[in-house]
Amino acid sequence: MGATEWYICTRWQRDPRKALEAAQREVLAQVQRRRGKGITIDSLREEQAEEGTGTVLDVFDLSEDREPGFAAPAGAQALEEAFGTVKPSRELVDERWSGLAGSLDRGDAVYFEVFEDGAPSEWCFVGCTGDGGDVMREAPSSPGNLYRPSPELAAVIGDEPCNREAALARFWSYLREKGLYDQDSLKLQPDAAAAKVLGSARTLSGVEGAVLKVGDRVFANLSPVADGGPPPPTRPRGKPKLRLVK
Repeated sequence: MGATEWYICTRWQRDPRKALEAAQREVLAQVQRRRGKGITIDSLREEQAEEGTGTVLDVFDLSEDREPGFAAPAGAQALEEAFGTVKPSRELVDERWSGLAGSLDRGDAVYFEVFEDGAPSEWCFVGCTGDGGDVMREAPSSPGNLYRPSPELAAVIGDEPCNREAALARFWSYLREKGLYDQDSLKLQPDAAAAKVLGSARTLSGVEGAVLKVGDRVFANLSPVADGGPPPPTRPRGKPKLRLVK
């Protein structure tokens, strides 16, 4: 039987157990928005049984050692192997988390601190649990889950309606395929098409080392298919931040 690899980052606080609870509340809220407020963590665990949810909800508590159903400290060696540092940024985590997940046995999960400007900013939980089933899957035919790219974004990722996560993933794929993003130096140099999504070409090329929130710009170029209304809310706190270079 296979397993689902997943990760989630949540705001840093001194107690990682409270961070785990916050991450679980966030995922549960997503499930409840799709399936109703009556859903609880216990009911999901009972429903999925041995298959698990394939999310952080499969973690019962923290543990010093790796064992199914618990999250253990990732450890310096695992962080070095996955990210090349024991103090990974959110950028590195978003790019390379799957390498860490791939080193886990089925049922295992780990946690570690994510850093920004040398200080811990988030806790990240990475796991390889369950099969997930349909517990978190968005219905692809539901208009409420789909967004239409703006003309500028469509020039990069295509004009097919998609959910926000898919739009962001396609934008990142474009940057990598065009050689516009250097994963080692964490620098971004947009071409003309990407610059129309990320901001004016003059602003992007004129501010050396400017901080750009890629998710914010991509999401701002999406409009809900259902009502053609305003762009969706900006991305959750802690998404990738990059330096723009000439």
